[in-house]
Amino acid sequence: MTLPVGWLYRAGLGILPANTCEAEFSIVQTSELKDPTTFILPGAIVLTLGLAFADRPEDLEGHVHALHEAGAVAIGFGTGVAFDTIPPGVRAAADACGMPLFEVPREVAFIKIAHAAHTEQTRQSRIHQQWASDTQTRLTRAAVTGDLGQVLQDAASSLQAAIVIVDNDGRVRGHGGTAIAPEVREAIVGDADTQRSRAGYHGTMSYLVQKMTQEGDRYHLLLALRDHGFDTFERAVITHCVGLADILLKRPAYLRSARNELNSLAVALLLGITTEGASIEHAMRNVVDARGRVRAVVARANEARYLETAHRAVDRRLAQATRSLFSLPLADDLRLYLFRGNRQVASIVDFFGPEAKNIALAVGPPTDWDTLTEDDITALTRRARATAVGSCASPFTSGNHWLADPAVVTVLEGRAAETFGVLARDDAAFGTDYTRTLETYLRLGGHLGQTAQALGAHRHTIRTRLRRIAEVCAVDLDDPVVRAELLLVAVHRTTDTASHSA
Repeated sequence: MTLPVGWLYRAGLGILPANTCEAEFSIVQTSELKDPTTFILPGAIVLTLGLAFADRPEDLEGHVHALHEAGAVAIGFGTGVAFDTIPPGVRAAADACGMPLFEVPREVAFIKIAHAAHTEQTRQSRIHQQWASDTQTRLTRAAVTGDLGQVLQDAASSLQAAIVIVDNDGRVRGHGGTAIAPEVREAIVGDADTQRSRAGYHGTMSYLVQKMTQEGDRYHLLLALRDHGFDTFERAVITHCVGLADILLKRPAYLRSARNELNSLAVALLLGITTEGASIEHAMRNVVDARGRVRAVVARANEARYLETAHRAVDRRLAQATRSLFSLPLADDLRLYLFRGNRQVASIVDFFGPEAKNIALAVGPPTDWDTLTEDDITALTRRARATAVGSCASPFTSGNHWLADPAVVTVLEGRAAETFGVLARDDAAFGTDYTRTLETYLRLGGHLGQTAQALGAHRHTIRTRLRRIAEVCAVDLDDPVVRAELLLVAVHRTTDTASHSA
């Protein structure tokens, strides 16, 4: 935040102007060094008594020139200590450099000047911040209506500037304030080598160009033009305006297209299957590969929150790749995804990113989209149930198809009734959590600590539950073979439940 030096003269500080030069400063510094140039900040007023030159006042003229070259914009010379008046050399150098010069009488403390300037800068900064906040709020309200022209007009009015948005073909997409002449607009944004965010001057006019989000080869530029520069707060308002304009230019078309497509599919489903296939084929065009294939993926997590986190991660990464999300919840801990048929397993796992460590994935083979069935999803669900969290089962790593054999199913259902069925009745009658505890314990390989962490319970509590489960089900949970058998029962039981609920 800068202030004009003239403000100090009007602040009642008791300082006396020594010339008519004017400048704006950003900080007040004091120095009594012969060569303080290393420590001078750009835009500084330097306050000095000239103590280092008391014996050689003729050197003060060169000292002022050195301060000017170091970035100082004004000098306050203290009198009544080393010098009774401002030395002629100081006056001559200040006038030659065009630097404001003022006298600081002995009774005026330097700290008083610095404090007054800092206080005023803080006050004005607060005012500018409030202005920027109010302006951004007003622009946001205008954007809610979807009227790009109103957003640009409000921004132009607030900034006292002319604003225009053009695309990379030079076509005007919206403007606010006074119209910018085409030749001026083209001179600023028409050069292909300068189609980027930048600021500068065109003649006597100051301009600011902001490049908006690029999609493929298409992008837009916002140009703001007026007769003086833009400060930090005004630039923040322009940046906010750019973000809103970006949304209004791009999102409505996408949202409307997606909404229309969804409406068409709903009507097709309502009226019958004659057009349903065509509508679904149209909707699936964004997920199939060139051969019309998809890959179904089932994700499983021990806790719903992990699945939700992974789901958000996939959605975010697909959006970054400008891909659509095709997903369907199957249960609290299960979710189905569809990816392009030619996408590799490793690429699919990458979409889940670091969150993949908290979920189990079962990836299906490339399949024609119109041949994918509920049985395929049930098989994937079974594989996801049997896969450890943090792992991925590809179509060539799973060997549990025998779990669907009728004879095996009969045995597993009988064992489920003797174990999980009994626990489920206790849970319903007494509000216990035995079923989930046993399933989590089995899936985590019989690790007590990991089970306690996954369930958010104390190890002693889990140990007590497992002891009670062993008694109720008449099983030895310390026997790894028994645990393996019960894990198969758990996989079959939860897969069967999920397929019925889906």
